[in-house]
Amino acid sequence: MRKVEKISEILNIDVNAASLVKPPKEVSISVHFSYLEAKRKSWSPRSPEVQYLLSIFIGEALGREKGEAFVPFIIEAETEPDLVSFTLRGGVYIEGSLENIEDWVLPQGEKAPKVWMRIYQESLAMLAILARFVDAPPPEVSSLSE
Repeated sequence: MRKVEKISEILNIDVNAASLVKPPKEVSISVHFSYLEAKRKSWSPRSPEVQYLLSIFIGEALGREKGEAFVPFIIEAETEPDLVSFTLRGGVYIEGSLENIEDWVLPQGEKAPKVWMRIYQESLAMLAILARFVDAPPPEVSSLSE
């Protein structure tokens, strides 16, 4: 049987996911996680057939008139088969002109806002880290286009 150690404190995890959507130089974007939860539901052997089902909830951008916006988000992820579930909460901080901020937080026609892709990328990187803590296969990072 495997010994499980309790992690009492994590001071900093720097994810540094490579962004597929790069902001212009006049915009600063950073993703911060305020809550991370990983629940192992089953201890069956690792399965290479694990799929991650993600739900991303993005709140309204706050404070954009002042050149600084905060976009809260919640990510809920479960695996299929039902081995592990994750909850991530946090926010994206965007600094720049009102025009540049709106370019990131408003939908582009039928496309999701650019900030959605940034949250998705950073969350996949964090899910991969959390999956290691609970001995689950990490999510596959598929090739995404803008």
